[in-house]
Amino acid sequence: MVLNATDISPEKDQALNNIDIGGIAGGIKSTLPIRDPPHYIQQLPPYPNNSLEHSRIQLPPVPSHRNLTPTYNDYHRRHDYLPSLVHYSYHSRTLQKSESTQSQTKKHYTEEEVDFIRYHKEDLSLHWEAIFDHFKNTFPNHTFGSNARLSSRYYRDNQFKQYDENDKVARDEYGNIMYLCAKVRGRGTPEGKEEGLPYTLVQRYPERGQKYTWVKEEHKEEMRKLALEMDDNTREIKYSRNAQKLRTEREARKTAVGKKRSFSTFVADGLESSSAGSLAPHH
Repeated sequence: MVLNATDISPEKDQALNNIDIGGIAGGIKSTLPIRDPPHYIQQLPPYPNNSLEHSRIQLPPVPSHRNLTPTYNDYHRRHDYLPSLVHYSYHSRTLQKSESTQSQTKKHYTEEEVDFIRYHKEDLSLHWEAIFDHFKNTFPNHTFGSNARLSSRYYRDNQFKQYDENDKVARDEYGNIMYLCAKVRGRGTPEGKEEGLPYTLVQRYPERGQKYTWVKEEHKEEMRKLALEMDDNTREIKYSRNAQKLRTEREARKTAVGKKRSFSTFVADGLESSSAGSLAPHH
């Protein structure tokens, strides 16, 4: 089959060079490169034998997919940056919201604010809703969220620094201060009662608690008596060292009991094996 290309008129093809497309993102105009449409020349069946030449006829050009208005998928294949921009924008808003929420959750509390929470929770035995209201009235410049944040900050404060035998702050291998956890739920247990860690502001910080205007006078009087015995730092060392000692002793006893049980189990298994061997029939 012989293919012959006919002359193509430039005026007719000029309109095909540029196509404006109404895109999804606000009518984006896109200029698509257009190739000249191919022309297929097909040879007709031969005329009778008396015809010396074969006539050829030009068929209409086959529509090219480049000349058609792009479909939704075609458009996004050529403009694949649009979904990524939308995703990036959504991701940025989500990340900013997450960081904002996290920063509010980790809101810095001053020493007085933490002591205020402890005093109203432990010394005055108020509920968290009431504590939250008093807190807002006393510290109006503080950024508030909910009473759950106050309770979370209070529970995180229930820990004591650990000290070595020279009454120096104990640190781990990375230089971080080591703390002794004092869970509120554990103070009612036999172990918690034995340790006797202080939870009220009067008992834990009697020296600095006297300077707060929101502490009742009757509690300040009790604080003054306790402060005469020792300062707050010495008091913390005393309670922390005592709790460390008791916990170390308990762990040592648990370890000894565990080893004793393991040894007893080993001996019992050995005796059982020996008895089974002696009762085996001899052939």
